[in-house]
Amino acid sequence: MFYCHRSDLVTKATHYSQRGNTFKISTGKYSKIIDPICHLDSAGTEDCFDEYRIGDGTMRTLTKLSLGLIAAFAYSTALVQPVLAHDLDLVVQAKGGKPGKPPKDSNDSEESGDGGGSTRTPIYYDWMHSDVLGAWNLGAGNEYLGQGVTITVVDDFSSRSKFFGNLGDGLSRSRHGEWTLKQAGMIAPSANMIADDFNSGDWVSLVPEVFNVINLSYGMIGTYGYGEINWGPQESSIITHAAGGAFISKAAGNDEVGVGEPFGGLLDYLARDLIGTDSTIFVGALDGNGTIVDGMGTGTLAWYSNTAGFAVNQYLVVGVDGDLTGLYGTSFAAPIISGYAAVLSNKFLDPLPKIVASRLLTTARTDTILGYNIAIHGQGEASISLALAPDYIN
Repeated sequence: MFYCHRSDLVTKATHYSQRGNTFKISTGKYSKIIDPICHLDSAGTEDCFDEYRIGDGTMRTLTKLSLGLIAAFAYSTALVQPVLAHDLDLVVQAKGGKPGKPPKDSNDSEESGDGGGSTRTPIYYDWMHSDVLGAWNLGAGNEYLGQGVTITVVDDFSSRSKFFGNLGDGLSRSRHGEWTLKQAGMIAPSANMIADDFNSGDWVSLVPEVFNVINLSYGMIGTYGYGEINWGPQESSIITHAAGGAFISKAAGNDEVGVGEPFGGLLDYLARDLIGTDSTIFVGALDGNGTIVDGMGTGTLAWYSNTAGFAVNQYLVVGVDGDLTGLYGTSFAAPIISGYAAVLSNKFLDPLPKIVASRLLTTARTDTILGYNIAIHGQGEASISLALAPDYIN
């Protein structure tokens, strides 16, 4: 057995862990919940481990890691005072709870709404690409706001790990999942949002007869070199849905390698098993939204972002302006694509996840990226305005 921890990345060198359930997997089927295997690391942090069976029958453990790099806010004029997370202004349905209520133990966040996806007033913020405003303004009667779409965000909604950020509506302190859910909901303000705690291990269900989006701003990390993994219910369901049942937006990772490539003797096995699936897009981060100045693109890959790697035909980049929001990492790139997919699906009478994924990939821009290289940048920078344009969608 090798040991690893379920945690949030706060910097590349430190982490916070929290007690979670450990799932014992036998012949690929959910067996029972047992007490987590825990120990104190050198920093005094309690680490807990998830157990899975690899194809050879050997028990292994995989780390569940949020893919965000967090920077503390500081201003030149004054120190920031701690602020608890306030109203996220999202229509949220917490898995396992009642519509409109936050997940268990997320007492510092107050979600609003009835869980039904009622339209919220779209508000444009500087971290968004100007394409977003253009998409909202297309047509008449708020046609492209993600209405009739469900975005399920599988992430941390229950740990004690919180951090500061500002998505334009004021400084607040929230869990990783609360940030990613809020961000996706800001892009697609009419979407029905579901918070699915990645510590539950439960099967991720789709909402019938609607377009489903699943946001994955985390990875499942283990020692490089293992073969088939008999996944637990949560990741197994995600991989199943990626065959075309739902649009999957997966954070590419923050290890400065290609998607699907090992780093430091480790591998994101969830990413590996999503490569080649019909409706998955891996999302890398640019330092900011790309544009064209004097005939040249300005977008540059963020220093931490994984490149296209083995997912060159499934890879897009978007701007993640951490200097503006305090939120760094491909964790905060994936929700942008989740929002784009929700908005784009409104263009179709009967949207299919793989068709929406294909439109986003084939309409991406390469001219906004400085030194574009398909091996690094994949299909380019996502453009919701081009994806919605009549030239590309009849």
